[in-house]
Amino acid sequence: MNIDALETSLNELVVEIPSGQIELRDDRTKEKWTVDIKPILLAKFPVTQELYFAISNENPSTIKGNRHPVETVTWKDAANFCNKLSILSGLNPCYEIKDENEEITFDITRNGFRLPTEAEWEYACKAGTTGIRYGELNNIAWFKDNSSNTTQMVGQKEANPWGLYDMLGNVWE
Repeated sequence: MNIDALETSLNELVVEIPSGQIELRDDRTKEKWTVDIKPILLAKFPVTQELYFAISNENPSTIKGNRHPVETVTWKDAANFCNKLSILSGLNPCYEIKDENEEITFDITRNGFRLPTEAEWEYACKAGTTGIRYGELNNIAWFKDNSSNTTQMVGQKEANPWGLYDMLGNVWE
């Protein structure tokens, strides 16, 4: 995948998530709190092995397939990927990685690629729905009972109301 194709693909593969609020809870302490979410852009699909390889020149996945989600990546791998993708796109990387102790910090004011926060992810996953899931599990997710114990190509299940695919299942986030 060349850089021009990458840029076109990235522009076509993002969804704008509107601002809003999400109520989070801690089941251990029974605490609940509300988080305000600012508008963000998220990828329609999990990062594929093809995209990960185009950026990092590596594919750590144990189950191979260009359109399959990349898996078996560490937090540091994900931060490095986001920074490399940001630099290639002319954006300011969000993560600072101190190799001596592998401490990773992140600057939310930067315009580069990053992973969503827990609150942003949950808000985007629910996509304005109020139930425990945004649809019938078998229609929206790959899991133990329907996946043949392997990852599947991204985007084969129904998207949530905001156009995001594979928000549940397929790989362990």
